[in-house]
Amino acid sequence: MPKNIIFQGSFLVSGIMCHGGCGFAVQDALSDLSGTDLLPSDAAIDSIDAQPRLGTQEIFVTIRSGEDGFNQDGKHNQAILDILKKKITSIEFHDFEIIDEKNLESENQSKWPNRINILINLVAMFGIFILSLAYPPSLFLTVILTAVTTLTTAYTGRNYLSTFLHNLRNKNINDMSSTVSLGWLLSLIHTLYHSITMPLASSFSMVFMSFIMPVMLIAMVNGMDEIKRLVLQKSKTMHLKGVKSLFPQMAEQYSCYQLSEEEQEKLKLLMGTRSADIDVEEFLIPTQGMLGNDRVMQPKQSLKKGMLIQVNVGDCFPVDCTLIQGSTLVDASLLTGEPQQPKQRMEMIPAGAVNLGQTVTVYVENDSYNSTVNKLLFRSNRAPKASATIADSSKFTSLYISLIIVSIVASAVTPLALGIFTVPLVLKNITGILFAVCPCTIAIAHQLPQLLSIYQRNNKNILLRNENLNTEEIHTVVFDKTGTLTTGKSQVESYVGLNDSTWQRIHLLEKNHGAGHPLANAINRFYEDKIAKSIVFQDISEVVRDPKNRGLSAVVQGLTIHLGNADYMQQSGVVLSDEHSLLIESKSAQGYTPVYVAENRDYKGVIFIQHEPRNDILEALKRLKKEGKTLIMLTGDNPASARAFNQQLSAKAYPDSEETIFEPKNIHAEQQPNMKEAFLRELMKTFEPVPAPKKEGWSASKDAFLRKLRSSWAGVKPVEPKKTRGGVWFVGDGLNDAPCARIVTEENGVSCAMNSTDKAAFFTDICLNGSLAYLFEHHRLDRFFQKNIRQNQGLLVFSAIAFLAFIISFSIAGMGVSPLIPMLIMMSTTGFTLLNCYRVKLSVDDALDKRRSWLREFLVADASVGLGAGASTLLIVGLLISTIMSKGLGLSALTAGSLAAIGFASALSGGLILTLFILTAVSYLIVDQFNPTTGDGAISQSEPSRLAKQEITHQSTNPPAKKDEVFYRRLFSFSKPSDERRVATPSTQPFNSI
Repeated sequence: MPKNIIFQGSFLVSGIMCHGGCGFAVQDALSDLSGTDLLPSDAAIDSIDAQPRLGTQEIFVTIRSGEDGFNQDGKHNQAILDILKKKITSIEFHDFEIIDEKNLESENQSKWPNRINILINLVAMFGIFILSLAYPPSLFLTVILTAVTTLTTAYTGRNYLSTFLHNLRNKNINDMSSTVSLGWLLSLIHTLYHSITMPLASSFSMVFMSFIMPVMLIAMVNGMDEIKRLVLQKSKTMHLKGVKSLFPQMAEQYSCYQLSEEEQEKLKLLMGTRSADIDVEEFLIPTQGMLGNDRVMQPKQSLKKGMLIQVNVGDCFPVDCTLIQGSTLVDASLLTGEPQQPKQRMEMIPAGAVNLGQTVTVYVENDSYNSTVNKLLFRSNRAPKASATIADSSKFTSLYISLIIVSIVASAVTPLALGIFTVPLVLKNITGILFAVCPCTIAIAHQLPQLLSIYQRNNKNILLRNENLNTEEIHTVVFDKTGTLTTGKSQVESYVGLNDSTWQRIHLLEKNHGAGHPLANAINRFYEDKIAKSIVFQDISEVVRDPKNRGLSAVVQGLTIHLGNADYMQQSGVVLSDEHSLLIESKSAQGYTPVYVAENRDYKGVIFIQHEPRNDILEALKRLKKEGKTLIMLTGDNPASARAFNQQLSAKAYPDSEETIFEPKNIHAEQQPNMKEAFLRELMKTFEPVPAPKKEGWSASKDAFLRKLRSSWAGVKPVEPKKTRGGVWFVGDGLNDAPCARIVTEENGVSCAMNSTDKAAFFTDICLNGSLAYLFEHHRLDRFFQKNIRQNQGLLVFSAIAFLAFIISFSIAGMGVSPLIPMLIMMSTTGFTLLNCYRVKLSVDDALDKRRSWLREFLVADASVGLGAGASTLLIVGLLISTIMSKGLGLSALTAGSLAAIGFASALSGGLILTLFILTAVSYLIVDQFNPTTGDGAISQSEPSRLAKQEITHQSTNPPAKKDEVFYRRLFSFSKPSDERRVATPSTQPFNSI
């Protein structure tokens, strides 16, 4: 093999890549480069490595050559990389996309564009204000102010403008850039119009409306962009983090023995002849001479089959390997779910396992690309899909644009019909329309609710990885037992037949050879807390571990000790006495695991181990079952152990009945990771595919109401909705659960990790906060922010109708609309929209916090929005009546007649209600500052969310029917009864005491 590295490079590819096909496709593409002008004739691919990163793959390529003096400069390297990228993206049947790494800026770099734009806008507004005060009105000053406004807004809004022009060429203008660009254009027209018709800016209101306001609008848009960036940064803290995040113990380089090609071939041949009955000492004699060779550090991706490497204590094994020198303890639980295991020479160690024992030498079985962990990551990886449309805004857009057009027409037709038409009056009205229509408010109304909902849930330790909305009701929840239903901690519940001397020997054996197994830890903790006798004689020898992980034996203090389950004892020649049979049967029925103890093969007694469920897991499981959800448990335990665990849960949940949490048919034991994947695939096939998104809003509610009404009249029982794949939720914790999470998500179900620290969290849709209670709130919170968007749309329509009413009333009064009116409408609409969006944050607090607040509950209720809108309506009606009667903007006297009295009373009552409403909202904001909500995400599992009280639903029997960093955080933050009647066979759970 040529030894000179002439090329090393890496790049990112997005899209799903399979391990079996895509890696070989990359190799074929790279092979075509050999023999070209860019590479010498003997150039050969040394290594390819790919690290999946949640929808992207980082491809590492190394090319070697034996030609001396061949040096690649940066231009040649870039040319090779460009050709490589082109070949990969042209592979047929593969939807790959090369990611431009220039766009993958660091967080410190990516935060500057918006902040610089906001700073420029603020400086420009301050400069316009100072210039207007420092210099008298003149044509020169107007030209300067116009230039400052135009150039500032064009520069700070350049991204939106360029995107709009690009979309315009593609006939796709239905997005945020179109709204901002239209607002910018209209405000520019207004500025230019005033600069031409009224070149002397003689008043502050004219300076504000013509020059400061356009800059302020773009500043608000940039501010919204910065808020969005912070929210997305918070909600995607694990996105695009590679294997280093999953395996922090994985070193970048490993010490590799320098072997000649002949030595490597001999080693490969030797390892290929191994068998199960070899004499390890004799078999490894040929390798002893190789272990004296010099060592050199090699990057992980350069490791290949046939190499010998050293792995230090605390490091991950980078590749699948066989132990050659030394013995150690490894932790492969992230990959296989198995606890810590001791490894002896000639035993296999999977990639990703952590070396906990000592520095060892291993033989590389596979390169890193073909390692166990890489194959697992490929199976787990998925490309993030574009977010689903939050709400269909096409109807709103049509309605809103229609209202604007009607307002523009009315601003000309109404004065014309009343005989008061003048060009200045019409221009004044049209200009008011342009200012009343605030593109920033439109952006806030449609984007901020979801951003706040995601951000605030993240503050409650509920992390959402997938922003696509799932509106399907939960009907099936699949649990991976270990780490999700249990904490992974066990404790000794009781024991019988053992004296302190026997306990001492048990403790010595488990402490020295228990290897951190949960059962061994439980026994050791019990001895240290309850017995704690000083140990003088610590002699342990002849340790034998059961290959099936059912127990172990050793000579301790001169006596042979056996620990394990019933099968292990019987196979070891230990006769189990019937002395404790009734107690064992009773304890096993309650879910306790019996660990049998024998000395010199004489049965002595039994230790009962209790597996600790997660906190509050029972209440959540009981509520799920009560609501008619199907609960499925997947576990690698044997059937008896799985049934016993179910009995343990059920005995605590239902102490006075025979009801169980999991139905026996829904307990699937002895499930290896690949079997869990197959099970979930088959399970998803039993449900209907998720239908296309249905129309939402009033029309959907109306259709549903009419269907129920027709069914009631016809005396027909409503048809129960079909169960879809979107109603399947999967809850796991380990990396071995990641492929299962992908399967569920790709079928439009929802995958969850119990904690954000779980390795499965990198590949799931939702990271829970250690509790299942969020499952009851997820859809309600999603529906709340969707409803909030529709309410924001209603506020925007309301503001447009209000301004149309002002145009008509002012025209009747023979006046043009005062510039104060559109400014107040714009500011009040923006204020109400922000307040309504803030209710999304409050809805999350109300659902996920233990602390209750009547102020918060009032603001979360839809009545609060109705109250504010009603008060505004009264105020507007009063002003309109007074304007028509008094021929000016103001309130009429009470003595001017009944109509005037009505207008005065409406305006006064509306103003008072609106003031009380604002004071209530401000009061809660102040209280919230001094009483910050907790971040524990605590949810009441025994009662539905307060949000549920806002949704009136009809109940059905089976299944249940549907129920309907500082500034930003502050502003938008954003007893054990037993059941003796239960009978179960004694557990034969594998007792892996190592």
